[in-house]
Formats: sequence, structure tokens, C-alpha cells
Amino acid sequence: MKIDKLNQLLLDESFMQVDYKGFKFLDKQGEILDLFTKKYKHIQGIFPAKDGGFTIRKNKGEEIKIAGNNIWAHHFNSVSLNNMKKGFVKDAMTIFEIIDVKTVDRIGWRNNFVYEFSESDFDKAKEKINSKFIEGNKKISFEAIILKAKIEGVKLNIISKGVISNRNKSVAGLLFDVDFYKIYKEKPLSVNNIKKELEILSSAIYSKDLLEIFNYLLKK
Repeated sequence: MKIDKLNQLLLDESFMQVDYKGFKFLDKQGEILDLFTKKYKHIQGIFPAKDGGFTIRKNKGEEIKIAGNNIWAHHFNSVSLNNMKKGFVKDAMTIFEIIDVKTVDRIGWRNNFVYEFSESDFDKAKEKINSKFIEGNKKISFEAIILKAKIEGVKLNIISKGVISNRNKSVAGLLFDVDFYKIYKEKPLSVNNIKKELEILSSAIYSKDLLEIFNYLLKK
């Protein structure tokens, strides 16, 4: 039971977000919506968000939320990290130009990777997950483990827990919910450098260090 390449895991969902201070957002919402409805011809819906922004469902597997202090993208179903990165940079730069944002305070890229066990019986798979973390004590069940790490200057928050496959309800897996992020407190990052910083986050995602963390948890 060893992961040698990232594509051995199921990439269930991916989220990308940049945080900023956008004082002109309220005045420019109509212009942003008009641009996106013209750019993406098959938009499936526009929904209000709790933080005063709005979410645009671009297609069956992709949505983007735009608010006064962040842009957030969500990819699901069939996820391509490279395509997500390219699309996000294009959309973000277009929005920043409209709302006159020059710098960002944080960049984050969260991915849900799943290692699926081969057991056809869910109870047996769940027992295998339990035995990895809590051996010899049937009174206690494993729910989740939370870790922090740092790879190539990128901070990571990792939550690992047992899950049931969305594709096959009889198959269990181990979820690796990993948030990769960088914070720019002292010196905000120019929006022109977002693409470069996302390349650094991408390097951390595909690093051997990340696989070592996953393999450590699988060997428990």
C-alpha cells in the first residue's frame, strides 16, 4: 500500500481562492455579471452568496464566487488541476481590472484527494481504516486526524478521515483534505505575480514530500 504518483488518488474536488481588499466591488457587480454571462455561454445559474457576493455556476463541474474580499473557484466531477489554474488566473485578472485591485493578501489551493480501499464490503474497509489509527481498542473509533506541514515555503493544513465513495456506496476510502496556502502580511502580493505563486503551490502539490505524508498515514 504505497502511493508513488498523485494520479493514484482520486481527486474529488478542488478549491482555489485569493483574498484582497476590494472597495469597488459593490459598484461593479453588474459589470462583472454582464462580462461573465457574455464570456461563458452555458452558465447554469447565478446565486447570491452569504458574504454579499454571488456565485456563478459556469458548467456542470465548475463554479466561481466573487465577493468584496475574495474570489473563490470550485471544480468538481472531472478535475484538471492545470486547467483550473489557467482558468482561475484569467478570470481573476479580468475581475481585478474591473474592481481595481492591485494586490492580494492570501492565495490558497485546497484539494480533496481520496485513497480508495479495494474492499467491496464497506464495514471491512472501515475496520481497516480504524485499525490504522486505533489498534486493539474497539471502544474507540477513528474520526479524523489534523496535521500541519510546510513544503517549499507553502503552508499546509491536512485533514484525513474515512469516507464513502460517491461513485460506489459500498467502497470506503481515506480522504486527504489538503489546503495549500501562502499569506502576504508584511508585503501584499501584486496581482501580476499570482500565476507565479500558483506555480509554487502546484509544485508543492506534486512534490515527493506530499506523497511521503500520504504514505505515512497509509502505513499507520
